[in-house]
Amino acid sequence: MIRKRQREYYKDEQLLEYIGNKIRELRIAKGMSMESFANEFEIDYSQLSRMELGKVNCSISMLYKVAEILKVDAKILLPINYPIKK
Repeated sequence: MIRKRQREYYKDEQLLEYIGNKIRELRIAKGMSMESFANEFEIDYSQLSRMELGKVNCSISMLYKVAEILKVDAKILLPINYPIKK
């Protein structure tokens, strides 16, 4: 049996944690519960929880959807002057 090789994705835990914290901070500032945000985002509550904890490597389209729901510019979700690893 040939086993498919699992894809390896680049994952920067510190960056994911920053983005997750920012999502949580903005969601709370907008007065949204996790449940209402997850419903509007059309994802499972547990997926949102993992995203806010920095356990999910979000796609660009997911970040734009988050920004749209929170009614903020998407660039607010990303850190300024984040060091690029070489």
